[in-house]
Amino acid sequence: MEAVSVVVEENTASTEEMAASAEKVGQALEGVSAISEENSASVEQVSASTEEMAAQVEEVVASTQSLDQMATELREAVSSFKLSASEAGDSTQLALAIIPSGDPIVTVPQPV
Repeated sequence: MEAVSVVVEENTASTEEMAASAEKVGQALEGVSAISEENSASVEQVSASTEEMAAQVEEVVASTQSLDQMATELREAVSSFKLSASEAGDSTQLALAIIPSGDPIVTVPQPV
């Protein structure tokens, strides 16, 4: 009988160890699950930030293209007011002004 009692005690101890190990495994799985949820939330935040940045880049590209077009139009408008050195002379100054309507006005003061 004593041998049976020893075997029962060993089995009980082994069962308790297995239960403790199973609990540790369960806790580890809960930890992995929590980390996975945190990672998922981080990925969603990064994705949202990436989408926002892509939209901002598109806005910058559109603004750049618009500014490029404006610069081209301004160069074309100003090019009609260029004078050669012989036309300008030493004592003549050219003043260019843009009135609010956007029409260019050129004034050439008389030499002093």
